[in-house]
Amino acid sequence: MFENNNTSSNGTFRKTSLAAALSLIAGGMASPAMADLSYETDSGWTFGAGGYIPVFLVAEDEDGGDKNIGVGSGFNPASLNLSFSAPTQNGLDVSGHLQINNHVGIGGNNTSGFGSRVAKIDVAGDFGTASIGQGFGLVGTPAIGDAGSAMGVGIMPDQGVDSLATNGRIGVGYKYADFRPRVAYFSPRSGGVQFAVAVVDPDSGTGAFAGTTNEQDNGANNLEEGTKETPRIEYRLDYAGDNFGIWTSGGFQDVDDTGLSGNDSETMSTIDVGGSLSAGNFNARANYSVSENTSPVIFTTAPGEEYEQWYAEGTFDAGIHTFGVSYGEGEEDNAAGTNELTMLFSRHRVTDQLTLMVEVQDYVGEGGGALMPQREYQALIVGSQFNF
Repeated sequence: MFENNNTSSNGTFRKTSLAAALSLIAGGMASPAMADLSYETDSGWTFGAGGYIPVFLVAEDEDGGDKNIGVGSGFNPASLNLSFSAPTQNGLDVSGHLQINNHVGIGGNNTSGFGSRVAKIDVAGDFGTASIGQGFGLVGTPAIGDAGSAMGVGIMPDQGVDSLATNGRIGVGYKYADFRPRVAYFSPRSGGVQFAVAVVDPDSGTGAFAGTTNEQDNGANNLEEGTKETPRIEYRLDYAGDNFGIWTSGGFQDVDDTGLSGNDSETMSTIDVGGSLSAGNFNARANYSVSENTSPVIFTTAPGEEYEQWYAEGTFDAGIHTFGVSYGEGEEDNAAGTNELTMLFSRHRVTDQLTLMVEVQDYVGEGGGALMPQREYQALIVGSQFNF
């Protein structure tokens, strides 16, 4: 027999503290108010379900190019989060988590945009939590939990809103943690402090040391993938207080190139530091990140250059309304300019589960960096998100 423990959220719209950002990330970049349906059996098993459906209308004006309009998912796809928790035994709480995703705006029945980002087992006890399987990484968290792009659109790739996903502030504020198979450990939070470390399935760094991928090279130089003899190591250390938080995260991976670069080896690495502050209805957060021998976007395609990026954001909460502004930039060594993203945004909670959103942005892509769009545009974006 199932008992319905439906606990529809009546919490406020504010999600500005570090603890709130980490909660959002743990849910797969979810939402400010989740329905969190929960059912418990007589034998002690618990089943949970929740999710969100974001949809945006984007009007884009590219400098020296075309004006485009489209409908898409934005930074996050529509997602269904499922959890299965076994009864506590031997002091252990064991649970399984699955997230199913679908991107809006692919066309047809969206089969090319359907997939799963999360499939993992969590084992929790007094020692902390061990997480095994595919899940969100540690690099770039909780910087990625900003108010503007986490529930919005952010940078649009070269193909615009019709791509599988937009980029948020990736490359102009933080590196993307990505969803990869990993074995992770999260310490218990003590005095607001938590430490986490993960052994992550490594990236091959395709064509890393020639500064190009196989696709870009078109096979002309017969480049091959780098060897993956060692895993990637990621880590995070953070403090979450009532009104402020600080964090640092990073990762590194050694890659041996098997292409024409003479079997050179390099270390792909990244590190970031940041913090958040809340004072009454005002909230602020900022993050700085530097990467070397890797794309500013994700751990791949190491061009042998250093890339620095940062962002700052401020928001004001007025009841069911939130208004914000953010600016961030990124630049590769020896680049002719910088990649810059300016965002003005607002969130309006119509109900506990439905939020309307407006976003105005200006992007300039002149700072180089593998996988970063090198173009300029302005965009007006309106959207909604339903949380369940």
